[in-house]
Amino acid sequence: MIALAESAGDEASESSTLAERAVELITADILNNRFSAGAKLGVMELCDRHGIGPTPIREALSRLSNSGFVRAVGRRGFQVAPLSRDDLQDIVWLRQNIESEALLRAMRHGDSEWEASVVASLHLLLSAGESNARHRGAVPDLESIHKRFHRQLLAACGSARLLQMSDALYNQMYRYRCAAMMTPRWSNDFCDEHKKLADFVLSRDGDRAAAFLKQHIKDVFDMLYPD
Repeated sequence: MIALAESAGDEASESSTLAERAVELITADILNNRFSAGAKLGVMELCDRHGIGPTPIREALSRLSNSGFVRAVGRRGFQVAPLSRDDLQDIVWLRQNIESEALLRAMRHGDSEWEASVVASLHLLLSAGESNARHRGAVPDLESIHKRFHRQLLAACGSARLLQMSDALYNQMYRYRCAAMMTPRWSNDFCDEHKKLADFVLSRDGDRAAAFLKQHIKDVFDMLYPD
């Protein structure tokens, strides 16, 4: 009986680990636009794609339906969450409020080590951004560098939950940023904008830093929905 219980526990642990892995893989598929907005997510197709069984895949899709990336469609299964003006507006509003609060806290509590990490992440971002501009998108990890910079700005806020919510909203907004990049209104001031933001933060100018960050976040909405 003990052996059977241990075996069942091992199987449950393995299934949970596989579900976590499936969440990571399907999230990457969606963020990298391997599945378009509104596309059906077939369980067996995902099993074949990632070499993971149907039970962990279904568990992963259920988890992702709570994260905003996937939508459960009754008995018909799951689909990639569609993009919409209202959804983006909601994400922007939440990001503006959560990240501006986290930024102000970080600016109040951040020490010299935090400042040095902001400077280092900015330097890496500017270098990658300039290289990407020169070679027309030849820096494949630019997005991860960009996300790391924004996360570093907030890192000293002292609230793990604020950082978790910020990460989740950043990821949800990424699909909209990709769509905005395809519009003629997409800004070419990538490096200048991030340098200005860092300058306000490092000079501890809370009002201007928070206001600039809020507009920076809203830029994607303005480019996709200018009217």
